[in-house]
Amino acid sequence: ANSIGLKLALEKTKTRKIGKLSLEALAVTDANLGPINLELSSGDLVVVSGATGSGKSTLLEAIALVLTEYRGRATSGRVLFDDAEVQSISHVSSSLRYIPQNPRELLWGFSVSDLLSSVPQELIAALGLSELAGRSTQDLSEGEALKLLLAENLALEPSVLLLDEPYAPLDAASRGQLTLLLNQLASQRMIVVLVEHEPEHTAGLKATHLQLLNGKLLDGQYQAESPSIQRTQVFVGSDLAVTAVLSDVGFGKTLIHAPSLTLYQGERVWLSGDNGSGKTSLLKALVNGD
Repeated sequence: ANSIGLKLALEKTKTRKIGKLSLEALAVTDANLGPINLELSSGDLVVVSGATGSGKSTLLEAIALVLTEYRGRATSGRVLFDDAEVQSISHVSSSLRYIPQNPRELLWGFSVSDLLSSVPQELIAALGLSELAGRSTQDLSEGEALKLLLAENLALEPSVLLLDEPYAPLDAASRGQLTLLLNQLASQRMIVVLVEHEPEHTAGLKATHLQLLNGKLLDGQYQAESPSIQRTQVFVGSDLAVTAVLSDVGFGKTLIHAPSLTLYQGERVWLSGDNGSGKTSLLKALVNGD
């Protein structure tokens, strides 16, 4: 129900060009966020960094009008588009596109082919989406889902793009694709604002860096203090914990052929791989015993 509601709230309308985005004393009381003043013009690319819980996602949702109209949370101050205040998401939904941290929230019930039908081939190629046609959105990895949603939104040619931690689910190659694309969009006069918990991922962006500290938006890039680490000796047991021999893993397409795993008590395993290589599918298969 939440997915359908947000999808309807962001339903496409007639696109209009937006040349300036302004925040005037924008504040969210229940998040101790603001007041924030900011003015962005066509071609601005801004990275907002900050600690977990600092209000980065809340700020994006307030700008997108999602926070008040869809989440039901109160804000004060104003969000202006070309110096005009807009009261409803529907008035700017095609001109301003917002991509949440969980891309599946806006992909529920659609096939990949449906969503790619209106996307230019050059954009499909730029994001490496050519091989996804014919698959269900529910069978995609988190990184694939993000890139698909990004392509669908960019096909509308918006003036403003808001991205909530887009680098988090991407592998190294996909992060490079995204960096090139965002730099290109800014050069084409789009306003791009993204929040990022790991600002080192944005090193290649030709961007202005801002940080959220204690509810205030300040110049510069957030630098977390190095935690004090107390090292303790860990004894790994020799007792067998689980042996799993699984059938082929994948949904409609074999990603991992008949994997077998043997894990021991106290063992810690790091699983890495490209987007769509089958990491999440393997974990689901282990849980389900498939």
